[in-house]
This record gives sequence, C-alpha cells and structure tokens, in this order.
Amino acid sequence: MRNGTSNDVCSPYCGNIAKTIKDKRLKLITLRRTPPGWTGKSWASQVGYLASKGKILLFTDADTFYYNKFAVLETISLMQKERVDVVTGLPLIELRDFYSKLIMPLYNLFSILCAPSYSDLRNSKSNVGYLIGSFFIINKNVMDKIGGFRCVQNSIQEDTDLGVCLKKSRYSILVIKISHLVSAFWSRNKRTLLEGIKRIVSYNLSSSRKNIPIDTLAVFFLIVAPFLLLPLVGNINKNQGGDVITMTLYFWNALICVCYQ
Repeated sequence: MRNGTSNDVCSPYCGNIAKTIKDKRLKLITLRRTPPGWTGKSWASQVGYLASKGKILLFTDADTFYYNKFAVLETISLMQKERVDVVTGLPLIELRDFYSKLIMPLYNLFSILCAPSYSDLRNSKSNVGYLIGSFFIINKNVMDKIGGFRCVQNSIQEDTDLGVCLKKSRYSILVIKISHLVSAFWSRNKRTLLEGIKRIVSYNLSSSRKNIPIDTLAVFFLIVAPFLLLPLVGNINKNQGGDVITMTLYFWNALICVCYQ
C-alpha cells in the first residue's frame, strides 16, 4: 500500500505512473476527499487496508525506493522466523540537497540518543512504540483487531501513534535495519526539511509539556548548531591541529558519521 504525503516528491505523478503498470494484481484507488476527523495519510492507509485481501500487509510511501527486489521477501521471512506480527524497517535516508546534508546527520544522532530501545519495542508489556512510516509489515488480523487506522485517524504522526496503539494492545514490534534493501527521503530542500522538523516539534509539544526541553534542544541542534559549526569546520584545515575546538569538531563529526551509517 503506497501512501502519498505532502513531502512525497512524486505525489502529483504517482497515480499516472501506477496506471502505466500492466499487472492484474495491482489495484489503483483514487481518493477525491478526506472525511472529517481524518488526516489525509491515515485515511488513505485505512482505505487501502479495507480493500486489501492478503494476510500480510506492507505499508510504504511514494518516495520509498526498493533497490533490492528481494526486500519484501527477506523481511517477511525474518518476520516468520522471529514469530512476530509487526516488523518495521530503518531505510537508507537519501540526502540530496545541501540543507539535508547539513542537518540530517545531526537529526539522526539526536534521534538515536532519544529513541526507545529495540528491546522495549519488542517487549509486548511495554507501552513504548513507534513505526517507520516508509516501511512496515503487519499481519492483517492484527489490523482487524485494532480497527485499522481508526485509533490514529486524526494524528499528524500516524506511524508513531499506530506503534503506540499496537503496544497498548500488547503486540511486539521488531525494528530492523533495511538500508541494504530500501531507501527513502526525509526531505529534499529547505522547505520540506523545515516542514518535517515543524511537524515533529508540533507533535511532541501537543503530546506532553515534558517534551519542551527536548524539543528546544532538538531545534538548536537541527537548525542553529549546524550553521554555527559550518565556518569552524571549513577552517579546520587552516589550523595547526591540537587545539580544543579542532579536536572537538573532529570527534563530533566522526561520531555523526558513525551513527548515520
């Protein structure tokens, strides 16, 4: 099931591309409007879920690229081997524009430091949960039991909230790295980058006031810090080496590169 969002690079064209695929297994559903009380992506996902007939469902995005033809097969095989009902994958995030290359490695590092552990996600007794919207596979009977996307129908972060909904229903979530199978975009220019950051901050602030300090740090690290560090990093080669600032920048950038892989 392929969903379109405001940040998807091919949203205006995906319908036309899909129409060129001559395969009877493909069913194209066009939505003209979104019902009151639903966000666009949650409604599109709900319609796709209700129209599905398979036992295992894959939810993905319009800007997700499967450069390995065995990506879905490999993930389902792991899902059956581990005997779990839900698997979500961490794709390779493509950075094609200057602003994404400048900010996204820091965002990735910040996300790793603040994200819940994989063991908590796997633990069905924990209420901690999230999904990666660009790629998650789930047994349809699980979707039937939680009512599909109704529990997140008005959410601006439906993948995160659906993960929480699944954990509250005592389902475990297996998170795996699929960067060798699938890639995706988080942003592709300054506008979509700022929209993505704004959406995350708005979601966190609406969830709890306890997130204010974390979001303040996030905004600083994602928007302010990269621009403050940029001229310093550019002048590293002019330094003789050994001073505190140079060594700190080397260490920070090395840490970012390691965490981004």
